[in-house]
Amino acid sequence: MHEGAEVVLECAVYEGDTRLVPQVTAAPLLTRRRHGLSGWQPSTTSFRERVREQQRLAREMQAERDRERKESRGSDTAAAGCGGDCGGGCGGCEGCG
Repeated sequence: MHEGAEVVLECAVYEGDTRLVPQVTAAPLLTRRRHGLSGWQPSTTSFRERVREQQRLAREMQAERDRERKESRGSDTAAAGCGGDCGGGCGGCEGCG
């Protein structure tokens, strides 16, 4: 049975042939079926919070990748930028001939 797959019915019944009183009963909307799903468990966070957290983590990971890419470019330039006689032909170094 799925959580919430029922309806609550309220009706008036006689109590002791003289007095009307309310009676409440629950009736299932769906018959019991084998669906192979595990039982219902409450979520620890809302769907929106999970989506926001996933988006935040994705942004952080992208920023980390961008930072690493920027640092690797900077280190490549520094390695090719020599100190004068590297022969790298950097073109921007006055020490390279």
